[in-house]
Amino acid sequence: MIVPMKKVTLVLTEDSRQASLKVLRKAGVLHVERVPGEGRAPEELTDAADHLERALLALPKAKVKIQKGSADRDSARGMADRIHALMEREKKVQAEISGFSNDMETLEPWGDFDPAELRILAAQGVTIRLAEANTEFRQAVADDDSVRFITLAGGKGTHFGALVNLGEEPDDDYHCVEIPEFGLTELKELIGERQAELAGIETELSGIAVESGVIQAALDSIRQEIEFEEIRTSLAGEEGLAWFSGYIPADNVDSIETLARENAWGLLVTDPGEEDVVPTLVRNNRIVNIIRPVFSLMGIAPGYREHDISFWFLLFLSIFVAMILGDAGYGAVILILTTIFRIRAKKGSDTLRLLTLFGLTTFTWGAVTGTWFGSLPIVANTPLRQLVIPAIATYQQELFPGYELKMGVFPDGAFDSNLMIQWLAILLGIIMISIARIQSFIKKLPALNAFAQLGWLGIVVALYWLIMSLVLQLQPIPRIADLILPTIIGGVALVILFSGQEKGNSFFKGVLNGLKDILPIALDSIGAFGDIISFIRLFAVGLAGVALSQSFNSMAPSGGGFAIVAAVLILVFGHTLNLVLNALSVLVHGVRLNVLEFSGHLDIEWAGINFDPFRLRVPASESPENDKE
Repeated sequence: MIVPMKKVTLVLTEDSRQASLKVLRKAGVLHVERVPGEGRAPEELTDAADHLERALLALPKAKVKIQKGSADRDSARGMADRIHALMEREKKVQAEISGFSNDMETLEPWGDFDPAELRILAAQGVTIRLAEANTEFRQAVADDDSVRFITLAGGKGTHFGALVNLGEEPDDDYHCVEIPEFGLTELKELIGERQAELAGIETELSGIAVESGVIQAALDSIRQEIEFEEIRTSLAGEEGLAWFSGYIPADNVDSIETLARENAWGLLVTDPGEEDVVPTLVRNNRIVNIIRPVFSLMGIAPGYREHDISFWFLLFLSIFVAMILGDAGYGAVILILTTIFRIRAKKGSDTLRLLTLFGLTTFTWGAVTGTWFGSLPIVANTPLRQLVIPAIATYQQELFPGYELKMGVFPDGAFDSNLMIQWLAILLGIIMISIARIQSFIKKLPALNAFAQLGWLGIVVALYWLIMSLVLQLQPIPRIADLILPTIIGGVALVILFSGQEKGNSFFKGVLNGLKDILPIALDSIGAFGDIISFIRLFAVGLAGVALSQSFNSMAPSGGGFAIVAAVLILVFGHTLNLVLNALSVLVHGVRLNVLEFSGHLDIEWAGINFDPFRLRVPASESPENDKE
């Protein structure tokens, strides 16, 4: 449920601005309305936060648990300075290694020698240069009495050698290789030294990462101070007064009224206006709340005036996960892992509870379809066969030879398990979209445009039967088939008549508005057709997962000795990979069906901002603000 909000405007004296904000922050009940571009924190605070944040991002992932630290800003700044210094040195060392490696590539064709000796000879008037000579180059040297070319390496086409100058000055007409400062032996030693230095830098950074809790605590402290300063400086003021607005849950208005009385603030509490950007606070029971990690992962929230679909999201996503993973063995693995994590953590969490639910639904679906790690022998001639529902069995003909299902509403169709699961997937789609349209109808009542939702409901139900006929080749009984076209026409008519109805306008003006939107309505009808069909992905992705399991099972060798080890490695790797791929499919397909297809029919844009009250995020003693009034 999306909690109703009240808009609060507070008026306080200019000289109490700092103290009042501290009181309000300590209470932590008001979401302060922020105007973009207004309010500014001191530059030294933002620079300090940026300095610490960049230092944390530069650290490698700690291999052990990070130690918690107090918000000692001096210590944190010192650690951050050291991190930045190490990172700069690391960049310099890497550049040096790259340069030395390039020098080695340059010298390698000529072999190992000491370039210093060439410089000594040059000082005594003997100039030796390195040259890569082709036939034309060698002929030019042969015709020149002032130089000699000595071949050191190479084949028939290209020779690598030394060009020795016999005259007083080197001839610049010959293009020679610039000799590096060091020889191959020295370069190898220098690269080894630099690589050892890089290892030392990495070790030091890893040590700092373990103690980086001090930096994080200081960063949180500075961010809290920045937030305070931004709000403090954004308050409007005039003639010794300052004021600002915010939002508070309607059932918590008493707390702000008490604060206002105790601190002599002026207080105005009103309902939010249509133009107000109201934050969203969602409250549900403990069971439904376990879906919150999914919303947090995706960074989405419904708008304040939109629907809260947490219950439906949880219900249908649990089913989608089961159909996509589709294997009781995988469900059992998930349940075992979540149990282990819960025991080790010594407490539960919404994430673990959600994963446990996914494990249960996956286990159940896999059991009734007879899918255990994609293996038929695990199910055949074992008690597990008794759990299988023949109509949706993965190995239908192997477990139930000759089984055939008929449905009275499709008199000419015979359902095998694949067709049955496709039908179930489409049925889930029509149920979801119908729920969306019914919810929209109820929410919009008593406005006339609510009846447009009934038109859309008629359209999607008729499209369902059309999809049965066109896509799944299931011809419904004539009485239903004859109603498909009239229902679509009637639904479109209802949408045209009522979708443009607005408060304050006449009915006929609303009809004209609907007629103006006839093209978008037609396109939305086609879109609804696609939305329903898209649910068939549940069957397709689940089928692909089973096929991949079977492939890995067939790859595992049989026999004893090394074959057993190889089979175990292949099976563990294969099924782990398949489980990971299926988990990604849940995000790509299962979540999408909720966030796009279902939400689209509820007009949810997921453009809400979460209710985030102005509050202490770290102890006040770790974020001291000096009174500036």
